[in-house]
Amino acid sequence: MITALQSAASVGTFLVFVITATFALRQLRSSNRSNQLAGLQAVSAHSNGSEFERWFKFALKELPNRMEDRSFREGLKDYPVDRDVHLELRLANWYEEIGILAKYGVVHEAPLIEFLRGGPETAWQALQPTMSLYRDIWGPSYFRHFEELANRSRAFYQKLDPQRARARVGEKGRQDEEAAI
Repeated sequence: MITALQSAASVGTFLVFVITATFALRQLRSSNRSNQLAGLQAVSAHSNGSEFERWFKFALKELPNRMEDRSFREGLKDYPVDRDVHLELRLANWYEEIGILAKYGVVHEAPLIEFLRGGPETAWQALQPTMSLYRDIWGPSYFRHFEELANRSRAFYQKLDPQRARARVGEKGRQDEEAAI
């Protein structure tokens, strides 16, 4: 009789353990979703801010002309680089940080890329001349997470809309041809 009670107690303890573990896993998953949401909200708040818009506008509109100025390019050699002059580096740093968060799973990559709506790829293309020069000066490892994020963003949208991706590649090719002429 005592052996049967001990066996029943062991089985009961095991069942309590399994139930507790199941609820703990549910709670962990719920917590993970909350953390992911908080991460996406933080990215949203920053990417919709006026400073971010200023950096992006600078990279798209002003940077090509500024890169023609030798003193501007030489400023990339300064230590520390004046990030009030080189706003493109602020944008690159932001995407580098986002790339690190995605790489290590702090924020899930797929919703993050969709949330950023092609911004990493567009920014990388706009910053390509600066990034090449910056890497020549400071080393090839700089902004590698930003580049990886841009590549993964491009791949994501190629799967989602292959026709649009082909059109963008064709447009880029035409721009390269025009620049060479």
